[in-house]
Amino acid sequence: MEFPKWKKSLNIILSSVERVARVSKKVILGAGVITLASNQPVAQTQVPAHELILSDHEIKKYSAKFLLKAATRPSFATRWVQHRSHSSHSSHSSHSSHYSSSSPSHYSSSRSSSPSPSPPPSSSTRKTTPKRTTPSTSSVSSDDFNNSAHSLIKWSLGSPSSGAAARDTLVSVTKRNGRLEITPRSQTTGKHFNGYVSASTLDLTDKKTSVEVVQVATSTANTIFSLVSDKDNWYRFVVENSTLYFQSNITGTKASASTSYSPLQHRFWRFRHDSASNIMYWETGSDGTTWSVRHATTAKIPVTGLYVELSAGTYQPVTNPGIAAFDNFRVVILD
Repeated sequence: MEFPKWKKSLNIILSSVERVARVSKKVILGAGVITLASNQPVAQTQVPAHELILSDHEIKKYSAKFLLKAATRPSFATRWVQHRSHSSHSSHSSHSSHYSSSSPSHYSSSRSSSPSPSPPPSSSTRKTTPKRTTPSTSSVSSDDFNNSAHSLIKWSLGSPSSGAAARDTLVSVTKRNGRLEITPRSQTTGKHFNGYVSASTLDLTDKKTSVEVVQVATSTANTIFSLVSDKDNWYRFVVENSTLYFQSNITGTKASASTSYSPLQHRFWRFRHDSASNIMYWETGSDGTTWSVRHATTAKIPVTGLYVELSAGTYQPVTNPGIAAFDNFRVVILD
């Protein structure tokens, strides 16, 4: 009888498989896939698999169900094999389920590509941290001078409206009895001033800044409340020799108005800026609530960056200059 052709072909294939088995290679048996693993690593299979070392007769046993074709390269790739019966997969409702894009394919390749990195979120979806807003308040700066120590955050020492050369550290500046006290030197010639100067400039646009003047220095000693850009540009209140002056200095040119000083009626001094008219007002009051305009002028010095000065001193010898005392300093936004 003539040897059947299919048996002859199968015998050739099995002989090839036997030669493969003799080199002790691993066979990966998966769901519908047989992978012959070489010594070189291959990508991880995407379907469950069992790793077996099959002998010659075991390979022949499986050959009744699977058709395995020998690889032609030193490194063996995955070979696809048919299911003996497609109906054995009872969990598949239809053939299209094998290629569903919503889940991995049933026929997964043993060499998978690396997943592409996810793109960064677009600016429309990127989360942003909300900015914190500071609650508005009418009082942007104040000091009641109750702390006995100098507040280095708010103040430094000096008298810029009198010029840097006029500063004298021997003019005592201290917080005492809940107020700021400045004691000018007696019997000294030349300018000798000292006091508190705001540590940073203030924007006084549409703001009011006021102070309570508890006591003024005596004789020709000066008691000063001023808004200063530099020694040649400032606005200030000054009491000297029982006269209250309302002064300005614009690029070195001074202007002044005055009235007889009343410790009761002029206990509170206030600068007020109106941006609509760009007018700077000098105002006084007896209780810090009701105010009277004493002087006004067009604001020729930019009000967005001015230092506040509370100072006292002498420019000529004074036998008993007394003490200048301030309290309840405030800067408020216009109502």
